[in-house]
Amino acid sequence: MTARKHLFSFEEVSFFLKVIFVYGCWKALHAYLWRTTESMYAWQAKLEDYGGLYANLTCHILRLLGFPSYADGTTINITPQHYTWVAEHCLAIPAMFVFGFSMLLFKGKAKDKAWFIPLGIFVIFLLNLFRLVSLSILMTQLSETTYQVYHRYVFLVLTYGAILWMVFWWMDRVMKEPEVGHYATQ
Repeated sequence: MTARKHLFSFEEVSFFLKVIFVYGCWKALHAYLWRTTESMYAWQAKLEDYGGLYANLTCHILRLLGFPSYADGTTINITPQHYTWVAEHCLAIPAMFVFGFSMLLFKGKAKDKAWFIPLGIFVIFLLNLFRLVSLSILMTQLSETTYQVYHRYVFLVLTYGAILWMVFWWMDRVMKEPEVGHYATQ
C-alpha cells in the first residue's frame, strides 16, 4: 500500500465544498422565503400541509402498532399528556434539498440521477416518518431528558448517517470510473 501524497484527494475536497455550497443555497432560499409577509405566509401554508401529512401518517402507523393516537393539523396526540407538534425543522426538507441538489452536482449519468435522487428523497421521507413514529412512542416510555437525547442526537445521527451512506454508495458505485482494461458493469 502506498502512502498518500496529500491529506485529502480532490474528489474528497470537492464533495465537501459541493455539500457546503448546496447547504448555503438552502439557507439563502429559506431566508428568502421568510423575507416578506406574503412569501412567509405562502411558505408557512406549505409547511402546515406537509406537517399535516407527516402527522396523519405517523398517527396511522401508531394506531396500527396499538397506540391510540390522532392528528390535529400538525399535532400528534397519543395521550392527553403526550403530544407533539411537527415543526418546520421536523420535516426533513433541508436534508432532502441538500441531498437532491448535491447529487445533481456530483458526477454521474443523468439517467442514473433520474432514479437515484427521487429514491433518495423517498428514503429520507421514510426515515423521517420512522423517526416521528419512534419519537412518539418513546415520548410515552422515557423521561423528558432521555427523550430529548433521542430527539436531538440519536435520530439526527441515524438519519444523516443513512443519507451519507446513500451518498457514499453513489460515489462508490456510480461515480467510479472503470479501470483501464476492464469492462464497466453498469
